[in-house]
Amino acid sequence: MIKKTSIILLLLATLSLWVNCEKNLTGPKLDNDPNRASDVPMESLLSAIEVNSFLIYENFPAWLVTIWMQQMSGTAMTFENYGNYQIMEDVFDDPWHKFYGGGGLVDIRKLRAKAVEEGNKKVEGIGKVLEAFLMGTAASLWGDIPYSEVGVSETPKLDKQSEVYAALQQLLDSAIQDLQSGEGFLNSSVDHYYGADETKWIALAHSLKARFYLEWAEADAGKYALAMSEAQQGIASIGDNFKSKHSDVTNEENCWYQLEDGRAGYVRAGKFLIELLKTRNDPRLEIYFGKDQNGDYTGSDPGEGNANASYLNPDTYGSKSWSSEFVTWEEMQFIIAECQYAGGDENAALTTLDGVLAGIEGKFNITLPRYSGTGLTGNQVLEAIMTEKYIALFTNLVVWSDWKRTDLPGFTVTYAGQPIPRRFMYPMNERTTNPNIPDPSSFGIYVHNENDPN
Repeated sequence: MIKKTSIILLLLATLSLWVNCEKNLTGPKLDNDPNRASDVPMESLLSAIEVNSFLIYENFPAWLVTIWMQQMSGTAMTFENYGNYQIMEDVFDDPWHKFYGGGGLVDIRKLRAKAVEEGNKKVEGIGKVLEAFLMGTAASLWGDIPYSEVGVSETPKLDKQSEVYAALQQLLDSAIQDLQSGEGFLNSSVDHYYGADETKWIALAHSLKARFYLEWAEADAGKYALAMSEAQQGIASIGDNFKSKHSDVTNEENCWYQLEDGRAGYVRAGKFLIELLKTRNDPRLEIYFGKDQNGDYTGSDPGEGNANASYLNPDTYGSKSWSSEFVTWEEMQFIIAECQYAGGDENAALTTLDGVLAGIEGKFNITLPRYSGTGLTGNQVLEAIMTEKYIALFTNLVVWSDWKRTDLPGFTVTYAGQPIPRRFMYPMNERTTNPNIPDPSSFGIYVHNENDPN
């Protein structure tokens, strides 16, 4: 089994933040669970919430998305089945609980309530940003999700995806106001992300607003202008990227390291990304991946099951202490470039694209090609932007949202020629306890979400 970090054991198990409950979203479970500490200190609660978010964004959701997006490949046991789009609803029980249960929405709501009680606008604002971060991701992965009735109803309804996104935009606006107020205090040592720097949390809030607006651009082209405006106020440098925190200490390692440590050979490099990097002579090939047993860089196609292909570079993305990046300056620049293209300014889009590539060069001490002056026009510009974004946002969940919106990159191989899944299944535990959750036979992985109409 994959080990949970000792930070989780300390902050969640010791504080009784994890619960074994049949109904993850019922009111009493959220409001007064006898298995949970009744008065966890606010700062400990924040730390636990942040660590839980590491488990969401580095763990199963990221593993599955990168497999479906062919950055990685499922090559053995159940992970090979996942790569073949053969997946059961019960595998989503644990991710769902991480979003909604202890360390997730239930504790974020407790954090926000404590902050209000103590008049701490800084912590209240951070809590709102974290809630938007988690619930926006959940809505992107599942589509319609419980939100407005969580903690109120025993069987919360599914809110439309568009309603959730709209509510989160308002929540982020409120968070920005809280963080700008200058009211409240937080010990920097308990904030694993930004060390209690409210200016960075404000930039993250704008970045999330940009991401969420862009994720609706396929359904509403008017969202492009809003996304660009927010991205321009978002994360301002690579050094401010929103990322996890790990160490070489046993059980505090990055989840990608723990995956290989506990399930060696289950996941390997995706052949599509490996060949894309090779064809372009892209130096990130050696940064992302390690060599296979033959001293080469190889990947596995969906259904191929090549457990001898390359895995992550053990000194970088596959190392114990690697910090996975969840929201980044690079993403904001790619959003600006795509919005400029959508607005008809192809030259500006290519200039912005060159700028983000320059930033990536400095990040990894490499050299990358430029696009301005290459004569690209029309859809070629969009393809350049989205392909570079697909490469740059390696292991990031947002690449799935991008692909659903743009059909880029254009995958040449899928398992048995089948379509690539477009959403997560609702978990079995929630479906069997909440009559508002549809049966997977009518609402499975190939159903398009509201923001993915085509």
